[in-house]
This record gives sequence, structure tokens and C-alpha cells, in this order.
Amino acid sequence: MLAVSWNTINGTPVRTPAGTQSYGQTLTVNGQTRHYLVIRPDPLPASAPALLLLHPLNTSPELTANFTYVADFVATQGFWAVLPAAEGGAWKGEATDSDADKRFLTALIETLVAQGVDAERISLSGYSSG
Repeated sequence: MLAVSWNTINGTPVRTPAGTQSYGQTLTVNGQTRHYLVIRPDPLPASAPALLLLHPLNTSPELTANFTYVADFVATQGFWAVLPAAEGGAWKGEATDSDADKRFLTALIETLVAQGVDAERISLSGYSSG
């Protein structure tokens, strides 16, 4: 059983097991500021893999982190979990949609690599419409 504490991020308590850190960050891309949640091992390993986990429609990165228990996997498997927030609560995936999500995710990956994530070991997953 993992020892767990709770960090409040964007008004929501986030499950944070021992051996991890959780925190919110923002990133501005093309004049639009968006937030994301990071759950990473502590201490920080060199060149760790990362999982980008997209939240379901009209929910948040913080709630998604809690109901998936992704922080427990971070604690036991040593990867970063990064949960970005969709603009207006919905990801845009159709060809007719703006490419703002694609630009945001691309910039987010570049930011994570600059912080030490292994560029060759980044995975993307989503829950429901994520």
C-alpha cells in the first residue's frame, strides 16, 4: 500500500503518493494560455518516459488523475504523467477544427523534453473523448 498525500491543484485535491510530486503548470501557445497537471517521480530520474493522458469531455486533468490512479503507476513505474487541459473542456480532433490542440500538445512535448523527459519514450492516451 502506498502512503498518499493530497495536493490541491486548480481547486481540486490530487492524489500524490510518496515518491512523487504533483503540480500545475501553464503554457502559452499562440497567445493562448492553457494549464496542465504534472505527476512525476521524486527524486527525478534522468531521461524518464512520459505519458500524456487526455481527460474526458467536460472534466479536468485533476479529476482524471484521481479516477485513473495514474499517480500510483508513476510511483511504482517511474514515468512522468502529464495531463493537459482541453480548451473549453473538449478536445478538437476533427479536420475542420482549429489546430490549437495540436500546437499546444506539440509545445507541451517540447517543454517536457527540455525538462528531462526522454523524447523517444513519450506516449499519448486518452479517456473517453480524450
